[in-house]
Amino acid sequence: MGKVIRVQPHLTVEEIDERLKQLHDFWRIRRWMIIRQALVDPAPARAIALRFGVSLFTVRDLIEAYNRQGPEALETAGKGQRQHASLSVEEEQRVLSPFLEKGQAGPIGTVGVIKKALASRIGYPIATRPSIGC
Repeated sequence: MGKVIRVQPHLTVEEIDERLKQLHDFWRIRRWMIIRQALVDPAPARAIALRFGVSLFTVRDLIEAYNRQGPEALETAGKGQRQHASLSVEEEQRVLSPFLEKGQAGPIGTVGVIKKALASRIGYPIATRPSIGC
């Protein structure tokens, strides 16, 4: 049997249960359930990983991050949600509105012109993406 992995008691089991009731994303619920399980019934990381269907390294990394940073380690932004956006949606609309108006009038805007306008607005050059599937 492996070494039992322990969780720092940043939150009580009742506080974790309250957080679980408010969550909707499966991956967030599973993260909190792993922490709850390690708090209630400390076991080797391999056993916890088998219970929840995740890798051993996922359990170790999750519990180590929770022990170091507390609940903030589990409250990540997740996927999507414009995490790498340079401008807000409103600012992007302001930059692109002249091109949309021209496009509705007939002339088609080219990517190069739009890219230059966007780069001048954000203040740094925009990287080119390599073509995929060539």
